[in-house]
Amino acid sequence: MTIHSYGEWYSNYQCPKCEAYYIPFSKEVSCPNCGDQQNKENDFIDLAVASLEFNMVEFQSYVPGAWYTGCYSDHVLSLVFDLFELHRTQNKDNVSFESFANKYIDEMEFGDQEYGRNYLRQIVAAVWDKMKDKKTINGK
Repeated sequence: MTIHSYGEWYSNYQCPKCEAYYIPFSKEVSCPNCGDQQNKENDFIDLAVASLEFNMVEFQSYVPGAWYTGCYSDHVLSLVFDLFELHRTQNKDNVSFESFANKYIDEMEFGDQEYGRNYLRQIVAAVWDKMKDKKTINGK
């Protein structure tokens, strides 16, 4: 078991203008597809950090032993888990997290949701910054 992302209005939040799925994790975040600004925010970044920390303690990995993707925010969390774990275990050249994340995200397929590429970059950067502030990178 790990920490999932449940919230009445953000687990599967959709932009009221274009219906794109996204997580308004701060009031400054606009819809990554159409740019509509809703001035909503939630605790998704804190939740992602808590889940990563929990996974590291319980599973000695950022990726939990089992994961059910029941909503959009769970899907995003699974991408965050994978990226952080790959950075922890396969960053042999010791490149910066930002460079590592950009390369990983550049290689991902987004299909008809290409708008999600830069949006995912925003999320992982915010999570990384929060973990650096808490000094909990790589389970330390």
